[in-house]
Amino acid sequence: MRRRRVKGSWWGLWLGVALLLLASGVRASTLPGFYVEFVDGNDADNLVSFTAVFANADSRTYWVGIAPPDHSWISSGLAISANSSLTRSFDLSPGTYDIYVAWDTSGDSNPDTYVWTSQPGMATYAINESDPSPSLSIAWQKGIDFSQFQFSFSGDGFRVHAVPLPAAAGLLSLGLFGVGVVRRRSRRTPGKVR
Repeated sequence: MRRRRVKGSWWGLWLGVALLLLASGVRASTLPGFYVEFVDGNDADNLVSFTAVFANADSRTYWVGIAPPDHSWISSGLAISANSSLTRSFDLSPGTYDIYVAWDTSGDSNPDTYVWTSQPGMATYAINESDPSPSLSIAWQKGIDFSQFQFSFSGDGFRVHAVPLPAAAGLLSLGLFGVGVVRRRSRRTPGKVR
């Protein structure tokens, strides 16, 4: 009977994990989401100056833009036409931002489908820390075809931050630790010498 109870608890644990992942919308991914913090350099002008290069190698128009991590506002986006490139200089307030790529699926020439760097599995990044102008390159997944998506900084800079795990992940870890402790204690049998 004791063995059946342990086996049942493992099934319950796996069922609990599956339900937790479904309820929280977390998808298993080897590519964690990330935010980009734009940092003002030594000039103290309270602006981050950078040059962005976007090379759209796809047959559809994409829009690129930013929003704060809570998406309380979303920039209107810069349109990158199909099979074209665009280089533009920007001045941005320092802060942490979620970067997006969007496209039109309804045919009204307005973006209506968005993917974000904060979404697991949607983007990866590479950092070139060469002086005097470090750069950040983003590679998008899921069929979004940019041959170049790069931000170059001169005097100002950036940091990349992983998206924090949801609170449920901490509770799951605590639960797994508790199951391990209970299982270890249940293996001990009073009165027996091993």
